[in-house]
Amino acid sequence: MINRESHVLIVGQGIAGTVLSYKLSQRNISHKVLDNNHQSAATHAAAGLINPITGRNYVKSWMIDDLLPEAILTYKSFTKTLSHSYMNEMNILRAMHTPAQENKWFSSTGRPGYKDYILESLSINPYKGLVTPAHYYGEITQSVQVDISKLISDYRELLINQNQYIESSLDYSTLEISENSVTYNNEVFDIVIFCEGYKGKENPFFVNLPFQPAKGQSFTIEIDSTMPDKILRDDIFLAPLNENEIWTGGTYQNSYQDDKPTEDFKNDWTSKLDQLLKVKYNIIDHKAGVRPAVKGRKPLIGQSPKSHRLYMFNGMG
Repeated sequence: MINRESHVLIVGQGIAGTVLSYKLSQRNISHKVLDNNHQSAATHAAAGLINPITGRNYVKSWMIDDLLPEAILTYKSFTKTLSHSYMNEMNILRAMHTPAQENKWFSSTGRPGYKDYILESLSINPYKGLVTPAHYYGEITQSVQVDISKLISDYRELLINQNQYIESSLDYSTLEISENSVTYNNEVFDIVIFCEGYKGKENPFFVNLPFQPAKGQSFTIEIDSTMPDKILRDDIFLAPLNENEIWTGGTYQNSYQDDKPTEDFKNDWTSKLDQLLKVKYNIIDHKAGVRPAVKGRKPLIGQSPKSHRLYMFNGMG
């Protein structure tokens, strides 16, 4: 395993590879990061939301009690290292359109362990006048929005400046794997950790893993009004980026031709926005990416059956 004398190669610089590299740096463990600066990676299209209560059944996110405090500490630490704030703690308004949804909300969030993540009542709807009103709104606390794309770009610059970045796609056949090491491009590493996102499905060292890649798309839109300082989860997400700009997107396409933005999404999402928003808006950006989704929505972390020098840290989408 990894120790202070190890020299590690991380393949992929999405959010998983970025955080892993940062944690190794904090422990003074020598490493390099190989990435092809893939602009259609899911992290560039994502909202970066950490949502403690999710889904139609309003359930707590997996291991949220343990993971949320560590996530907040990590992103605050990035701020100190890179001199930029990437994290915004912002509550989520959850819209419910029927009494049945409202009843399910109260039934679900009334269970033990939920009270720390919800407000008992919502006295004022900050989206009043901006959106078509719902039947009822619940409010989720301790939610976080992270500017993942900016974080990854800034951290890449740090890696480049420290001579720790290799800009390249990986040809798996170029890895020379022995009992004691792995050699890539004439450089010897003790461990290789693959953080390739959905491309991990093609990794020959890890076969038959339950990857279910899902394409998602998003808009950045601009409105004429000032946005509230809360995220709205109606039929679609509205996540404020600043006073006038909003991230909105989603969709889980398990069947897709490529990782590019599509007119079908644009038409469908424009229709949804037209139904929800009561103010004029302009689309200023349209992105797409493929999430490394996994059956069961659990990460894939472990050693390759083909070599004790190869590991995977993936499935965060």
